[in-house]
Amino acid sequence: MSLHRSIGIDVLQACQVDPEVLEIVAQSHSDYRAADDGQRLGTELHLGARILAVADAYDSLSTDQVYRDALPHDEIMKVLMDAAGTQFDGNVVCALARWIERDGLPSDQNSPLHAKQRSGASGPSQLEDTLEASTLCHIFSYLYVLESLYDGFYLVDSDLRFVVWNRGVEKLLGHPAQEMLHQVWTSRILCYADKYGDPLPDFRLPMHQVIETGKAATTEVQIQHWDGTWIAVEMQSVPLLDAEGRLQGVAEIFRDMSRSHRQAKEYRDLKRRACRDALTGVANRGELETHLARLLNDLAQAHDPKPFSIIFVDVDHFKRINDTFGHAVGDTVLVEIAKLLENETYSGELVARYGGEEFVVLCPDTGLKDAVRRAERLRETIANTQIEAMGKERITAS
Repeated sequence: MSLHRSIGIDVLQACQVDPEVLEIVAQSHSDYRAADDGQRLGTELHLGARILAVADAYDSLSTDQVYRDALPHDEIMKVLMDAAGTQFDGNVVCALARWIERDGLPSDQNSPLHAKQRSGASGPSQLEDTLEASTLCHIFSYLYVLESLYDGFYLVDSDLRFVVWNRGVEKLLGHPAQEMLHQVWTSRILCYADKYGDPLPDFRLPMHQVIETGKAATTEVQIQHWDGTWIAVEMQSVPLLDAEGRLQGVAEIFRDMSRSHRQAKEYRDLKRRACRDALTGVANRGELETHLARLLNDLAQAHDPKPFSIIFVDVDHFKRINDTFGHAVGDTVLVEIAKLLENETYSGELVARYGGEEFVVLCPDTGLKDAVRRAERLRETIANTQIEAMGKERITAS
């Protein structure tokens, strides 16, 4: 599940939103098609989740992003239709198309939806908006840290009732959120043992110690999974205090002690994805700068330095390609150019997307004359490449 959706669910739990709504949000990230076994999952997904998935995609595609401009309605519907039956429920996509055809786009000044928005009551004052936004930013920042760095966490209120049970702790301990939320925390619901496997009496439980002292504590314990097995964790128990210092709840945060062994492959995959451009799969700008810094450092320290070269590749008239053929074709062009550059470069060279339609090739141990010849070869290869979606029109690069 994506990080922003997990954080959203944490907030909704704390607001005591109906469990069915929580499940809709949780399921909305799932593809409509089958996962691994080839069986269709569509009817098993909550209808609300299928609707939310389509609405979320439409909203994202219709909004300017850092990596692309907002798409027009017709292009958005084509993207959704192409993914109907796989990523999205085709019936929901068709219903959206009929609804917009009947009532108009939300941005249309004459649409019924826009009229309802205009007639709505005015919002709170600017100062109240600013204060609320600041508070929310702090909440989201804390939740981002918890979701990013730890394997799971839960929050209990001053009555020791679970108010947040995040997806991480659900996966770690096996207890679904709908069973845990609003239950009172006790050692009978969650069983603890010390790191040697000896059961912990109530007075030694970190929860009770934190409530008594008002101070955070970090301990290594074992906690029982719902299937009866025991999991070794590092548990941080943190008191939640209000402005007057009164205890309003406790957060218990878990780090799976076996994660470093069990998730080695996942860590390598995450590290690789962090170094790659999301669209083209070649190195991103951060990875490019890391390699360039390494080459410059080697050059400065070498007794007999060898030259290296940098080739900049800029796709010509890329804005016109987007305007003429659409952003989807523009993305295809970038992906094909990236593949071509990787196929045409030598082992040890790095292809990176610098930004937009610009690519960079780092060529170690390459002098200026060789780099010029290599750049010309890349330019000619690009000019001779045909993109099916562009018909007979050719791409050029400088």
